[in-house]
Amino acid sequence: MMFLASIFLKPAVRMAFKILSFLLYFFTLLAAFGGFVNPAHLVFPAFFITAMPYFVIATTVVIIIWFICGRWITAGIGVLTLLIAWSPVSTACPLHFSKKATPGAVTFKVLTYNILHGDDQQKGNDVPGNRSFEYVINSGADIVCLQEMINLNDPNEVHNLAQFKDTLKKVYPYWAGSNLRDQKVLSKYPIRMIDHEVFFKAGDRSRFSAYKVTIKGRELTLINMHLNSYALSDKERNIVKDFASGKAKEALGEFKNGIWSKFKFNLLYRADLVNNMRMAIDKVNGPLIICGDFNDVPESYCYRLLKGDDLKDAYVETGFGPLVTYNRHAFWFHLDQIFYRGPLKALDVEKGRIRSSDHYPLLATFEFTNTNQF
Repeated sequence: MMFLASIFLKPAVRMAFKILSFLLYFFTLLAAFGGFVNPAHLVFPAFFITAMPYFVIATTVVIIIWFICGRWITAGIGVLTLLIAWSPVSTACPLHFSKKATPGAVTFKVLTYNILHGDDQQKGNDVPGNRSFEYVINSGADIVCLQEMINLNDPNEVHNLAQFKDTLKKVYPYWAGSNLRDQKVLSKYPIRMIDHEVFFKAGDRSRFSAYKVTIKGRELTLINMHLNSYALSDKERNIVKDFASGKAKEALGEFKNGIWSKFKFNLLYRADLVNNMRMAIDKVNGPLIICGDFNDVPESYCYRLLKGDDLKDAYVETGFGPLVTYNRHAFWFHLDQIFYRGPLKALDVEKGRIRSSDHYPLLATFEFTNTNQF
């Protein structure tokens, strides 16, 4: 504390830090409300919203420093910034906790997992077994939504398939999904895929797959999504590490020459996909769950467009603090989402710690709130 006070006795240092603080407050607001801006009109706010939790954390630290140094007005402006941004911030950094199931209620668990074709990015594919699928088998999930999985029966795609396939089939006797798409669903309950031509009238239907699941007499509509990424190369994805290691000039060159154009193109493409998805789910009645790898963060434009006024975010309802679901290239973002509506209640969302894939799995627990059969 004395150290901070001695530094801030120098007017030039204090003024420079104040200017930086006000810039941080501005960028925090831009990140918080960037999702309200249609990227077809303006793209750069969407870039800031990806890092909203980090802007919030940095703003909180700066506020504390200003309070310690007795600069109440500057600290107060920071507090006002967080208060103004509270609604979107509380989505990215919720302050809720898990809930207990209602006695006698029918509950079930849904696992969403970008499984990376069952590859093991951490230990390699030469090790015995398959850690990703072993996690799935032991997860306790009733329904498993996989992304980046083309053919569950292909040993050329799924390494060591013969070692666990029979067990997987025993735990999850119902498999659904088209080999033309990279989304598959495993279930302990009867499930059928919905005709895409009927459900999705337009757009790239390879990014979605829809199902009907019957859980103890109750029918649930389930949508497994894998929206497009920004299609960055490994070199481009290392931009954060390049900045951190002092290679700012190289990183800025990568951003200007390749990353920005890919970011803009894929953001607009994803917005078009989500708009078609939104029109489709407006026609769905009854309980609905939408989950998967959205390749987008909470409060982004696409997140807000899909969520609308009728869907709830399972993690927002049950989680505490920011969530990270991607684990490579220092891109620590919350890219995997679970939405729901209808006679359902989210009780818990648990993140698996396994790092065989570049995404962490998410396991959500729900209960039916309507005791009548649908």
